[in-house]
Amino acid sequence: MAFVEMVPEDRAVGKLAQQYALSRRRDRRIANIVRVMSQNPEALDDLLRLYTTIAYGPSGLTRAQREMVAVVVSRANGCRYCMEGHAKDLRVEIDDVALVRAVKTDHRAAPIDPPTRALLDYADKLARRPAEMTREDVDRLRQHGFSERDVTDLAHNVAFFAYINRMAAGLGVDLEPFMLAGGENVAPGEPIAEPPPR
Repeated sequence: MAFVEMVPEDRAVGKLAQQYALSRRRDRRIANIVRVMSQNPEALDDLLRLYTTIAYGPSGLTRAQREMVAVVVSRANGCRYCMEGHAKDLRVEIDDVALVRAVKTDHRAAPIDPPTRALLDYADKLARRPAEMTREDVDRLRQHGFSERDVTDLAHNVAFFAYINRMAAGLGVDLEPFMLAGGENVAPGEPIAEPPPR
């Protein structure tokens, strides 16, 4: 149960009504993360415009890579809501349930190409230990062929999920029905913050 009162659809006006309508068109329902942030429609509108830009806008990062980043960062932050939601989006992008499961469990053991692994290593480190980031972390991405813009886009994606994971946790967002039906690996109540040791 959400920790805050959510504005019902029949009382939504202005920007909130627009965001509810967009959510319903996109997902055939109003996503719980949208509902739980409904008390501040202006911030919600700005946030969702930013998300659309960094998740769907032009970038050297593929849509699948950006969804993998969302899954890895949400796992690092212990946000089951975002991890499961973006695992679902990743399945749409790559149609490979086993790979999605591997990324959710521990990206380091997932069968992914070296450039994508470097992206996810950077994302995981930035999510877990931001004070330890160094120029060498960015140099490693450059060595895999990523441009300055790609690195910046990656940092935007990691930072966005640091924000949204905390909004979900701080406001008590309810899991969606497809999440309650069970994710591929993480059972309700199972800790998700640390991947298995290697």
